[in-house]
Amino acid sequence: MAKHYKDDSIILGTTLALSNIGKQKIAVNSWIKNGFRVVACNTREEIEKLKTFFIALPIEFVEIERMAEQKDGKKLPYIQDILEIVSCRAERVCGYINSDIILSDMSKEMLDFIATEVKNSMVFVRRNEIGQYSDISNLNWRLHFDGIDMFFMDKYLIPDFYNDGFFAQSLWDLCILIKCKILGIKIKELLNPIAFHVRHPVKWNFDTSNLLVEKFMAKYYEHNRPTYKHAIELYYNILYEDCEQICFCATQKYRCLFILENNENEVIESIRQQDYCNKDIRFTDHDTDHDQLDIVFYMKERLVITNMFCKMIIYIMETFHVDSIQLGRFFVSEDKGKKYYNELNRNIGLIEKINVECNLHTLATKNNSTQNCKIAYFPISYERIDLNDSRIIDLIKLPARAYVIPAGVRAGEWVYMNNLNIEIVGYIDNNIQKSGNEIMGKQIYSIRVLEKDKNTQVIIASKYFSLEIEKQLLDILEQHRILKASNMLKIDTDGTIYYFNLEKYKAYVCRKL
Repeated sequence: MAKHYKDDSIILGTTLALSNIGKQKIAVNSWIKNGFRVVACNTREEIEKLKTFFIALPIEFVEIERMAEQKDGKKLPYIQDILEIVSCRAERVCGYINSDIILSDMSKEMLDFIATEVKNSMVFVRRNEIGQYSDISNLNWRLHFDGIDMFFMDKYLIPDFYNDGFFAQSLWDLCILIKCKILGIKIKELLNPIAFHVRHPVKWNFDTSNLLVEKFMAKYYEHNRPTYKHAIELYYNILYEDCEQICFCATQKYRCLFILENNENEVIESIRQQDYCNKDIRFTDHDTDHDQLDIVFYMKERLVITNMFCKMIIYIMETFHVDSIQLGRFFVSEDKGKKYYNELNRNIGLIEKINVECNLHTLATKNNSTQNCKIAYFPISYERIDLNDSRIIDLIKLPARAYVIPAGVRAGEWVYMNNLNIEIVGYIDNNIQKSGNEIMGKQIYSIRVLEKDKNTQVIIASKYFSLEIEKQLLDILEQHRILKASNMLKIDTDGTIYYFNLEKYKAYVCRKL
C-alpha cells in the first residue's frame, strides 16, 4: 500500500545503486535536508542490501517489478514507473532526480516557488559539474549544458506521460522535453544553480539509448533525416524557442545599472525586457554615483541577455556571498531566420576559452567591488552567430578519411548523429587499456599511431577535454590536420562544414573594439 504524505512536500523519486554508496548518501541527505520526501525504486534484492547502507536516512523503499535488463545483467526501472509511484504519494508536486545529484541549500520560499511554477508544467534543472564538494561554495563548477538530472511535474500530468521505454541511465533526458512539446505541456527551466555532480567517466550505453531514441522518433515523427540527429536538433530548438526560463529571487530591493559600450537596439531591448523593475541604462560610467546603486553591469557588444538575467545575478550574489562576478556568454546560431543553440555550448571549456581570449565577460559588481571576483557560465547571456558570416565562419569540406579522438560515448554519439560520409580510420584514446578494442566497428589505437600517419586528419569529439587533446595532438600533427567537433556549427548533407574559426573571431572582435 502506497504511503501518502499528508503535507505539501514535494516527493522525489530515484533509483539507488549498490556502488558509490558514499556519494549517494551525501546526495540523498542533501535532498532530505531541503525538505524533499524521497522514494527509492529498486528490485527486492537491491532494497535488502540498500537498507543496511541508508538505515539512518528517512527513505521509503518501493519494490519495482517491471525492469529493463541490460546486457551486463543490470536491471533498471523505467522513468514512467518511478513517476507513477511518486505521483500517487504526492499532494500535487512530484519529481525525479538522479541518485548522485547534490542539492545546495534551498529555502522554503524556493520550494513554494517551484510548487507554484509546476502547475500544468514540467520544471527541469541542469546540473553543474564539480571536482570536489568544496567547489560548490567556491563557484568552481561547469554547467552540464545538454543534460537534465532533475525535474518536477504536476502529478495530474503523470498518467501515460513518458511511457516510451526510457529507463534510468538511458538517454531519457534527450526526449523528455520533446514529449512535453508533443503533449502541449509547458516547459520551464529553473535556472538557480542548485544541482551539483562530481564528475566521473560516462557510463551510459550509447547503442541502447540510441535505439530508444530512434524508436521514440519513429513513433511520433515522419521524416527522412537521421532520427537521432533530428532529436538533438529538436532538443536545442526547444531549449531556445519553447522553454521558459524561471528563477527564484527573494528580493527586488537592488538598484541595477547597465553600462553599455554601444547603442545596440537588441541589447537595449533585452535589458528592458528584464523580469526585474529596478534597473537603468547608461552609455558611460563617468559621473555615475555608485553610492546610489547596488549592482552595476558592464556590458560588451553583441550581447543579448534573457529576462532572468538580473534575478540570476542577484540570487548568486546573495546565496554564495560574492560581490563581483564575471559572466560568460554562450552562442546561438542564426541560419535562414532560424535560431538555435549550437555545438559550441556543449563544450564549456571552449566557451571559457572564447570568453577569456576575446574579453567577452560581463562584469557584475556590487558596491563597486572587484575583490575576489568569481567567473560563472549560465545560459542567460548569448551572442547570435550568422552561419553565413565569412568574418568568423569557414566553409570547409569533411576530410575523406580521419581518425576520431577519444574513443568514448561522446565521440560515438557525434559520429552517428552526423551520419558522416567519410572513412573513419579508427578511434584514438589515451587509455592504453582500450587499445586493440573496437568502438562502432572500428579499432581503437593509442595516440602513437599518428606518428606513422602524419598526413591524416583527426577529429576531436570530446565534451570536456578537447583543449587538452588539441595541445597533445599539436606535438605530432600540424594545426590544419586537426578539426574539432565542437566548432562544427552545422554540417550540410554534401559534407560542407560551417566551422567556427576562433582566430578569425578574435580578429573580428578586436576590429570592433
